Amino acid sequence: MMKFKKKSVKFLLIFIFLNSTLNATPLKSPVSETSVKEIIKNSSWKLKLQEAISKNPEFLYQGYELRQAELRAKQTSNYWLPYINLYGTKVSDQNQRSLAQTTLGLEANLNLFSFGKSYYLGQSSDAGFESQKLLFSTQSIAKENELLGMVFNDVYLRNKLSFYVEIENLKKKSLKVAEQRFERGNLPRQQVEKVQIDLNNFESQRTNVEKEIFDSQVILKKNSLEFFERIWPFVSFKDSNFKLINTETSIEVKQKEFEFLKNKFSYDSTFAGYWPSLDLSGHYYKISDHEDSNQWDVSLALTWKLWDNYETKVSNLESYKNLVFSELKWQQIRNIYPEKTKSSLEQLILSQRKLKKSTESLKKLNDLYLDSEKLFSQGRVTVNELFQDQQLLIETRINHENDLLEFHQNILSFCQSQALGVWNCLEQL
Repeated sequence: MMKFKKKSVKFLLIFIFLNSTLNATPLKSPVSETSVKEIIKNSSWKLKLQEAISKNPEFLYQGYELRQAELRAKQTSNYWLPYINLYGTKVSDQNQRSLAQTTLGLEANLNLFSFGKSYYLGQSSDAGFESQKLLFSTQSIAKENELLGMVFNDVYLRNKLSFYVEIENLKKKSLKVAEQRFERGNLPRQQVEKVQIDLNNFESQRTNVEKEIFDSQVILKKNSLEFFERIWPFVSFKDSNFKLINTETSIEVKQKEFEFLKNKFSYDSTFAGYWPSLDLSGHYYKISDHEDSNQWDVSLALTWKLWDNYETKVSNLESYKNLVFSELKWQQIRNIYPEKTKSSLEQLILSQRKLKKSTESLKKLNDLYLDSEKLFSQGRVTVNELFQDQQLLIETRINHENDLLEFHQNILSFCQSQALGVWNCLEQL
């Protein structure tokens, strides 16, 4: 009778497990990998990203600032061209009879000499335009990485949620088996409560991840990123040989250099404000009253501000402050650039090694789990032991997702430290 009871319990447990396994969410296969060449040639991600960036308000604002800097450079570089104005006046009395006069004229003004003030202003604007171009480029790279980071975070959260759902379903099956064993007197009540507490914890974690996914979806929709495929696009680069690309200079360093030159020329221009200015002006105008007459005049004016209530001095001090600050920033960026790029490369290589180990561990654990299933079918492993192995496998996959996210984030950081967009950066590896 006891033998029959033991056999019936064993078959009951096997039946419960097999029935629940058939209805469970299947375990995900390892991340599918795409060849490196296919990833680089895949333009859909790049096109979608460019489209998303083009809709970004900050990016549009930066584009207008660049256009403004370009026009300012053109304006100041043409300091040798005169300013030309057209003007006209009409004077008449109430009856428009006794006094009626119309004047139509053309005026031109040209600065002949100002001790280099106009020249330095032109040089400052040119350097400012070059600085703005490079700043726009670095901001574009930063925005690209920011948007990609949003997509990667959503991929991570979605995969994490699916694993939490699997563990939660597994805990529900374990709780069901534990309750049946408790009813038969084979398991103390404390063990059942422990399984219930574990289940509650995973349900709470799953709820938190669902909230994070909801917030992530709002962010993606706000930035026109909701149509991106939820994959890890750079997983195939886990075996790549990463190396420094720009070892001596970068866009960021050059941008700070041009910013320094802009402020240097601006300071030279304000310093020239202490000296006199020589201007040439000419007028040609036509007067129509009782008789028409054409007149013209040319004048040469020398202007020297002997006292302007500290206006030139304040302007000069402001320019000098900007000059000193920009020079210090340029030196700082130039000094830390080698260490910064080296550090980003080291972080990437560390995360690459970590991902390799994680991938190997996941493969080994997956093989061990398959062995456990075979042992279970032979009656050499209990249901609870198989559940524990399955939970360990799923938790290892969650850790693997963490490593994938870290690896992708470090790729973005490394490429940004090289002042390259991620696609251009990966093409040069």
